[in-house]
Amino acid sequence: MPKIGDVVLYHAFGKTLNALVVGSRVSEVAHLGKNGEPLLHLAFIKQIPPNAPHKRPTVLMAELTTPEIEIQYDVVHVSHEFSDAYKSAKGLYSEAQIVSLRGHGEWEEVPVQVAAPAPELPPSDETETIQ
Repeated sequence: MPKIGDVVLYHAFGKTLNALVVGSRVSEVAHLGKNGEPLLHLAFIKQIPPNAPHKRPTVLMAELTTPEIEIQYDVVHVSHEFSDAYKSAKGLYSEAQIVSLRGHGEWEEVPVQVAAPAPELPPSDETETIQ
């Protein structure tokens, strides 16, 4: 489980950002991930908007813009799903109702890449002398 200060991936609106965990909350069971992952409060650098709808941010904009921090509260884990009993009890029938109750975005752990062990070299008959 992520702790305060850990980095996780935040997925929202078709983008994925690195986010810093600034808090967590264990809510009712219906809002936890499949393995009991809590709701997280995440901080990340707000993306630079383009200066016109048809343009992308320019290099100069990226250089001169002061970064702004955005915080999202109670972000669910990617494995989060409401049970059928919960949906029935809350009267959730449409996909839009379910999405609005889940909130904006979702988080997941940063995949850990483990380096493969280096292959062993065959023993050498020659010995080197260092002078």
